[in-house]
Amino acid sequence: MSQRALLPALTRARDAHIPVVLINTPIPQENLFTAFVGDNSELRGATAATVMANALKNRLPAKVAVIAGGMDEGIAPARIAGFKKEMEKHPRISVVAVEATHWAPPEAERDAGQLLARFPGLDGIYAMNDALANGDPFVDTLVQRQITPVIPPKVNREVPRPCDFALYCERNLVERFFSLLRHFRAIATRYDKLARNFLAGIQLAAVTILLD
Repeated sequence: MSQRALLPALTRARDAHIPVVLINTPIPQENLFTAFVGDNSELRGATAATVMANALKNRLPAKVAVIAGGMDEGIAPARIAGFKKEMEKHPRISVVAVEATHWAPPEAERDAGQLLARFPGLDGIYAMNDALANGDPFVDTLVQRQITPVIPPKVNREVPRPCDFALYCERNLVERFFSLLRHFRAIATRYDKLARNFLAGIQLAAVTILLD
């Protein structure tokens, strides 16, 4: 769904005093919606960069590439911005390419193969979701380069591929935490108007999750 295509409908909803809750992807026009439920895409990109940098700390200098979704609008540009900004803290790691695949696994598999051919010494690839990194040629190439793929196989695969789900759970620790936070209604819809009250609510929810 295009963010720009939603603007006329959201404008009519605002004029009619109809509350609107956006899911997954926010828009810059904050006066057109009541609340947003979803992740901070820029923070998610920055988290991916931190994990990547930690994984490559013994392989410096390093080159990484990004297999993104649609770059025109939506969450992908924000994730890229967060990823690149965080990577600036690691000058010995270079982001050599960003490929837009429109969230299509076939395009991602093709582009991954081209990236590995263009950059023979590529040390890491940030794929924005698991489906973009699920092709066998891509995974096999990672294994040949002694890179451990932590990508759960698609449920409709005829031949299931092994996956280290313990390591996968660690990779998704931050994502699962944010998912649990959204279970708290006051956090998901941000009832609190003041930032300090909202932060206090997050801290209380975090303690509840920790003790559960």
